[in-house]
Amino acid sequence: MTAGRPTIIYTWTPSQYIAGLQPGVDVYWMGMDRILDDSNPASLPGGEKFDQTDADGSGGYARISQSHCPSANSTSNGLCPTGWIAADIRVTANNDFLEANPAVRALLAAVKLSPLGVSAAMAEQFAGASLSRPASQWIADNRRTVDMWLFAARTAS
Repeated sequence: MTAGRPTIIYTWTPSQYIAGLQPGVDVYWMGMDRILDDSNPASLPGGEKFDQTDADGSGGYARISQSHCPSANSTSNGLCPTGWIAADIRVTANNDFLEANPAVRALLAAVKLSPLGVSAAMAEQFAGASLSRPASQWIADNRRTVDMWLFAARTAS
């Protein structure tokens, strides 16, 4: 990545690449010609649930600036044509466990993490930091938010 040679990276977020490369300077988003959806091209059970079309029928676009995604200049909506719905970070947990632990349910519902923040932590770990170092620093930097999450959990218990 640092050799100064052109490279194509197919990645997702969160990932260390997102934190290690600066969009618009080191990298650009490549636009797609169309939404990448066949609703279940591998014929996997449940695969049709992974349709890449948004509820409004659009999908496949993200609010990435035109300086970071040059192909956004050629779209009618000015958005970057990513080809798939932008991902987010979601929590999964056992329903029985959540029923038995309302504080955990409330905490998990309250927690919202930034893909960029998680990417930065992953980049630190990739560079050799312990798992606890970026987590502890993030908590210190976001103490007020963490306290609100903990309040929500305590209130539910």
